[in-house]
Amino acid sequence: MKRTIQSLTLTFALAATVATASGQDTIAYFSGPSFTFGGWEYEGTSLDLDRNSSPDFNFQWGPFICTADVPTSGCSSSFYVLALNTNAMLHRLSEVTMLCYGETISSATSSNTTWDDPDNYSRAAGYFFSPRYGTRGYNGPAISSGVGYLGVRFMAADGLHYGWIRLRAPNVAEFGPAVVDWAYEARPNTPIHAGDIDSSNSSQQFTVDFPDGDSGSLILSDDQLRCELTLNGQFASAKLIGPAPARAKEKPIADLGQPLVARTNYTSFFRDVTLSRGDMTKLLRGALSVSIDDGTVVGQILPLD
Repeated sequence: MKRTIQSLTLTFALAATVATASGQDTIAYFSGPSFTFGGWEYEGTSLDLDRNSSPDFNFQWGPFICTADVPTSGCSSSFYVLALNTNAMLHRLSEVTMLCYGETISSATSSNTTWDDPDNYSRAAGYFFSPRYGTRGYNGPAISSGVGYLGVRFMAADGLHYGWIRLRAPNVAEFGPAVVDWAYEARPNTPIHAGDIDSSNSSQQFTVDFPDGDSGSLILSDDQLRCELTLNGQFASAKLIGPAPARAKEKPIADLGQPLVARTNYTSFFRDVTLSRGDMTKLLRGALSVSIDDGTVVGQILPLD
């Protein structure tokens, strides 16, 4: 499936974390704003990753295809990501590869993951519904992971650059997955880790130290804390609390809401929360924690070195 894309590229007002003269920070990070996939009839929604006025990747959902019986047994549509021009992204067969936080993005790939050819569509998710049977729902890699990262690369005047684009599963008010934020390595031919932003004065990154090896990534931009948790096992709730261990009657600082995905062996949470000045001070001092299922698992939030 190929098509020439002539879509309107979004202009994002938020500033990025850009490489400094000292070489300390070399990742350009953009905290959004987030957006959902555009409809195929509008040629989708394009993202100018490096802000050079030329779109790099396109996100669109295709037309619905329905069976011919009456009432219809099923209709389905897919959400695609397209690497434009000479750009590319990691995929498996015809679907995008959803990376976990911390995975390396470079020229090297795993045995079942490859860099796709430019102008090829890779499926991120699908939606189906059946008037006959009264069923509906989503499927695909972006839905199975709940939240994850596309590994991407683009060619600039100084060479090849690697980056990531974070996707998350839809919430109840959205149709289809959403693009949350993105970043790229400002140095050419240099690997980047999925989710890494190279903390600076404008945005600071934290990790959650869980006792059993589960992971959490938090990014603070102004008073907004972007929280991502991926856990082994099935859980129902996640909350920001004061210093661990949690007191049984302690009021949580923020509730991360319902999990995006909750299976027997995997749970993911994602939410943006607003912190008060006092809570930001506690966060920067390492005095906040994450409580899973009212203290069943507690992880301390620490600045990422």
